[in-house]
Amino acid sequence: MKKILVFSLLFIPVLLLGQNVQLDNQKFNKKQQPQKVIVQKTKANEKTAVIQPNYPTDEYLKAHNVPEDFPRYKDTGNPKLDGARYHDEKQAWIKKHPKEFEKIKHLNL
Repeated sequence: MKKILVFSLLFIPVLLLGQNVQLDNQKFNKKQQPQKVIVQKTKANEKTAVIQPNYPTDEYLKAHNVPEDFPRYKDTGNPKLDGARYHDEKQAWIKKHPKEFEKIKHLNL
């Protein structure tokens, strides 16, 4: 009786584990069907996010004693056009006021 009990305690778990390994191998051997990928086409000019440029505010300019006639960034809703206009006005102001610009050039306006 003891021999049968020892035999069952030792070999039955081995048999059960062996069957689980076979089932796991069968899972890996099955061919998996490829997943479907849906690609949505969008228009080339369509953009979902617009990055707002970071230009100095009036409060910043006043706090750092920037002259009143220094150009201000005006937001019209077109960041590229607004940025180009601000840059051109700033360059013209720098040419007119080189001494004043030397005092504020460390601000990286």
